[in-house]
Amino acid sequence: MKHRVIAGATPWRDRPFLTLQDAAEIVGCSTATLYGAAAAERLELCRLGGRTLVKTPSLVAYIATAKRWTPSPKTKQATEARKKAAADGWRS
Repeated sequence: MKHRVIAGATPWRDRPFLTLQDAAEIVGCSTATLYGAAAAERLELCRLGGRTLVKTPSLVAYIATAKRWTPSPKTKQATEARKKAAADGWRS
């Protein structure tokens, strides 16, 4: 994604609305992810001037719901299975 730098621009948290593209860039996800969050009622979108916009306080609240990442036990199982397959490959 290209980062748009606007000299003297208002910080994003101080804007009442953000474009979907800007909000996606801030969060680090796709616009489709934001539409999904809105469909699940975790993010507020609105229409203004023919554009779909994200309400900034809603985006801040959405970001605050992020949970700390922890590895899945399935990941560890898959890693062990790949190690075993690789080791078995060396033995053949």
